Amino acid sequence: MQTVYKVVRRSCNGQLISAWVNLPSSLNPSAIGLVYPLGEWTYPSVPNSYLLAFETYRAAEKWKNCMVWDSTEIWRAVARKTRPAASNFLTTKRGTTREDTLAYWNSVRRGTVERFIEEMAARQPMPAGSLFCSSLKLIERA
Repeated sequence: MQTVYKVVRRSCNGQLISAWVNLPSSLNPSAIGLVYPLGEWTYPSVPNSYLLAFETYRAAEKWKNCMVWDSTEIWRAVARKTRPAASNFLTTKRGTTREDTLAYWNSVRRGTVERFIEEMAARQPMPAGSLFCSSLKLIERA
């Protein structure tokens, strides 16, 4: 296990949730966002994908500064099976759909993520120190 930093946002009911993507709802049932219960292991909602975390607080802070949410927080966590993240992350002009996300992770596994993102005309540069994790557990607010 590795100590990492996770950027999350606090929902209106106090839950720690995905900062980048929305939670599933009646209006958007295919959303892939997650709830991160404190002290419990969290796994990706998309099969064969990863969770995003950061090696350092500074890298997490750079990512946090890209967010539009006022309720964004950085938490110290432990992670399993980490690897360097792709240099660009998925974001599209029409928003991030489940289909886009599945295609993105397939391109990560195939090593064609840069071409995929170029074709989508969508780039969100990742800060140095970005990691993909198979699972993570929030420990304390950083």
